[in-house]
Amino acid sequence: AYVNDKYSVTGKIGGAFNDVLASQSSQGSRDFVDSVVTTVQKADKEISFLDTFGKLATSGADLASQAIDKAVEINDQYKLTDQLKEKIDEVTKNSTSSKA
Repeated sequence: AYVNDKYSVTGKIGGAFNDVLASQSSQGSRDFVDSVVTTVQKADKEISFLDTFGKLATSGADLASQAIDKAVEINDQYKLTDQLKEKIDEVTKNSTSSKA
């Protein structure tokens, strides 16, 4: 729920959804959507899938951050970007000198 609370995701989605519904003229459509929303809310109270999705998103962000940290560590250790730059410079130099 941290991600949901922090960014008010469900509130914004719900607000947009309600705006669309308000613009619709069919009461049957509104009743159907209201019943779907109520069903999802009841299911969420029992299953707590919104909280689970928030935790998954937070975990995914943590994993991405760890992966970036590891990539920086490996780059520092093996100087991969320096080696890549040297190869690019070498190819560029050879390409330029062969055209001249």
